[in-house]
Amino acid sequence: MCDKNKALKLAIIGCGAISANAHIPNACKSPLFDVVYLVDKNLELANSQASYFDIPNAVDDFQEIIGKVDAAIVAVPHKLHYDLTIPLLKSGIHVLVEKPMAISFNECQEMIEVAKENKVLLEVGHFRRIQPVFQLAKKIISEQWLGKIESFTAEEGVVFSSPVASAAMFKKEQSGGGVLLDTGPHLLENLLWWFGDYGNLQYWDDACEGVEADCKLELTFDGGVTGSVNFSRLRNLKNQVNVKCEKGSIEIPIGWSEDIILKYDNADYETKVSATNEYTGQGNLGYLYNELEFFASTVLSSDAYFMKAEEAAKTVRLIEQCYANRQNLDLEW
Repeated sequence: MCDKNKALKLAIIGCGAISANAHIPNACKSPLFDVVYLVDKNLELANSQASYFDIPNAVDDFQEIIGKVDAAIVAVPHKLHYDLTIPLLKSGIHVLVEKPMAISFNECQEMIEVAKENKVLLEVGHFRRIQPVFQLAKKIISEQWLGKIESFTAEEGVVFSSPVASAAMFKKEQSGGGVLLDTGPHLLENLLWWFGDYGNLQYWDDACEGVEADCKLELTFDGGVTGSVNFSRLRNLKNQVNVKCEKGSIEIPIGWSEDIILKYDNADYETKVSATNEYTGQGNLGYLYNELEFFASTVLSSDAYFMKAEEAAKTVRLIEQCYANRQNLDLEW
């Protein structure tokens, strides 16, 4: 049940799986929000979720919320992020948009400028920035615990089985891309955060005129660090980043552990370093709740959000350049 005596009147736009499983229950639970609108083109779905969570209004046109809410979460197919966010910002509504911020760097830049012109906040849902394990990884890499960083390998993927409310993510005209654009932003943003901006890249995928389910990229960062990244919706990968340093290696888990393993060259032992906070143990749901808390605090006070929209835009620029330099991925079969 939503407590109506809350600080920010909130609309959640898009009633798909991420909203149903995270944004709606989290916002309803938070004392910082009063969820007053659900918006979805599938009005039956919006009405059903509004009834379940005791939210007073469900509509199929996002224009109906203008002038009636303080803030909005935009969780719709990727290609619609820009189209919905711009008019919301121009109407004075603070926006938390799901990753990827948009599907082109130019769209991101315009969104940032419109937010500044209208003196409203534009934030992006890169919640891994606030997960302790990735913050610890940033510290270990930046402070060079195992010496200078040389290279890395990273892979993230599982056989796709997540609940979806529609087939939008599998249709290029709605999603804008496949696993690189959907799964990729989280890990790629981490890599940019850890290693700085990139220089050269090469990219391969299996799109074949549709959306890619498997892809690979090779990156060279400005500081000289090189590495490869694999994403998949078809295979269960290691879900790990392995960073090679001059004195050993760092193993960073993605989603399955909070423990980072430090392995030393010329030593028969390794060190496990753990990172936790009050949200640990709740899975992504806990960190997504923490993300909403940051968003509300940024709107209500002078607190800074945990990352700038300009940083999220760099991730989109990287993905856009991957697609522009696409090569066919060699398939073993």
